[in-house]
Amino acid sequence: MDELDVASLRTRREGINRGRWWGERGVPASLPPRRFHLIAVGLPKTGTTSLASLFQPFRWGDEFLFPESVERLIAWRAGGLDRDGLRRWLALRAEAGMLELDSSSFNHYFLEILVELHPAARFVYTPRDAVSWADSFLNMVLRHSTYLRGHPWPEWQLALGRLMAPSFDLAQFASPAHLALSLRPLAEELLGYYARETARIEAALPPERSLVIPTEDLSTSLDTLAEFAGVPRSALNAAGSHENRGQGKIPLVAALPDLPDLLEQNGLGEAPD
Repeated sequence: MDELDVASLRTRREGINRGRWWGERGVPASLPPRRFHLIAVGLPKTGTTSLASLFQPFRWGDEFLFPESVERLIAWRAGGLDRDGLRRWLALRAEAGMLELDSSSFNHYFLEILVELHPAARFVYTPRDAVSWADSFLNMVLRHSTYLRGHPWPEWQLALGRLMAPSFDLAQFASPAHLALSLRPLAEELLGYYARETARIEAALPPERSLVIPTEDLSTSLDTLAEFAGVPRSALNAAGSHENRGQGKIPLVAALPDLPDLLEQNGLGEAPD
């Protein structure tokens, strides 16, 4: 992978889904130390955007350096980047952002490295039940269909989708009717991914440095979050507690007739009522 420096990573980045952060309008020549360091490690569609919004009065990041990080994730998974190279990237990214709240849907892939790399950091994990999570992901892609905000989906983001569901293909999302044809295998892959990743996250979280808040409890847990970060509750942007909530979701995985079997197959318990 190409070598980048901190200054180049702090420059404004153009394109689709580049991520957002506190320094988009410029970064001071010198920065004070972090007042706290929280790293969100939930799966996509579990409240990572809401967490970033809550902490916008501080040095926050929402998918900071998204494509650059995913490209290295894909290279690591494919054997084109070793663990040391990935660790160097994560250290460079941390120095570039100087984030006090790093909320990214890809952080969970790097959790074991982040725990080592940042011994003073604390981790926020936002679990969500498997069925509503899978439906939220599928509905998100269906809303955008084969184009993302009027542009072709970037290849790095399609590769990220295939990490979650190997059969993922944008043609499946041309319409609800198209999605219905491939829903069953997609659901099976997504639920398997959910089971594996949540088990890995829960095993890797350092208990003494971690806070677990279910996604649906974010808006009622501001006192807990503020105390964990060591900031006044009044400093949080309470209006952002459900910043990215989906609208008009269609029951997809939830409507599968063999859902109980799929959940049992992945050790996920019974289907929700």
